[in-house]
Amino acid sequence: GKGFIRGVEMSYDVIGILKKNDNSKEHPLAKRILEREVRLNPYYLKNKNLREADLTGVHLRGVFLEDVNLRWANLEGANLEEANLETAHLEGANLQGSNLEGANLKGTNLRGAILKKVHLEGANMLGAHLENSNLEGAYLTGSNPQHAHFERANLRLAHLDKSELKNSHFEEANM
Repeated sequence: GKGFIRGVEMSYDVIGILKKNDNSKEHPLAKRILEREVRLNPYYLKNKNLREADLTGVHLRGVFLEDVNLRWANLEGANLEEANLETAHLEGANLQGSNLEGANLKGTNLRGAILKKVHLEGANMLGAHLENSNLEGAYLTGSNPQHAHFERANLRLAHLDKSELKNSHFEEANM
């Protein structure tokens, strides 16, 4: 995509750099440009392919990420508060310690994702797929995981108080 720095337009493959996962000097700049682009246009990443991208610690609060491909991406410590991740693909993604408070995860695929100590307070998780995910120590207080799939998930030490668990599936889950 195109990046903007202090009003100067430049051609810059932000997503390509973030997908390299090589910690080059360009990597921190690419993250800053990405954060600026989504502030200017919250729909910037909708339907994008960010498979295996390194987005550690990135601030994407309130961003629209519907149908985005984040399979095997590293989002450790990311701020995705109030982000719309409806029907996003996060299979195998690392979201450890991320903030997803108030996020829309309706129908999101989080199979096999690492969600240790993730903040999901007040998140809409209606019909989300969390099979084989690691939610150890996750905060789901006041979330809405109705009809969600937690089969074979690790929910040890997870905080589920005041969560709406109606018709959720917990077969073989570790609680």
